[in-house]
Amino acid sequence: MITVADIREATVASQVHALQQAAYLVESRRIGCADFPPLHESIQTLQQSTDRFLVFIEAGRIVGALSFEIAGNCVTVTRLVVSPDRFRRGIASALLTALEGRLAAASTLCATTGDLNKPAVSAYEKQGYRTVSRLVSPEGIALRRLQKRLAGVNGPK
Repeated sequence: MITVADIREATVASQVHALQQAAYLVESRRIGCADFPPLHESIQTLQQSTDRFLVFIEAGRIVGALSFEIAGNCVTVTRLVVSPDRFRRGIASALLTALEGRLAAASTLCATTGDLNKPAVSAYEKQGYRTVSRLVSPEGIALRRLQKRLAGVNGPK
């Protein structure tokens, strides 16, 4: 089940924080970055986020989370994490689809991921995202910026 979550709630924040720690540890290994910045985020910092959150709940446990921010018609996915024991089960795709269903037609979705994180790049591409640029973070991490423009008759939800 996918639902909107309030990251300020202690139980939600605790589960999302543990989830992202596990997922980002895997990503840090994939991209060869031992000091991966997202691993330094505290629960308190997470709870102060102004992003909106969608979570994928399975058997009462959050096993996937997507956060995003909206500025006009531009929607930026700020995190997309899945529990490593649930990789390759369609959870990331389901979260991206749920996000799209909540957006106005003609919205542009943007996401950034590690260029060497092939499973993440593939997940975005399967959802119709296309690479628009590559850059290097201040920490020296090769990143890929992806984008998708929505069409159709979605309404804001």
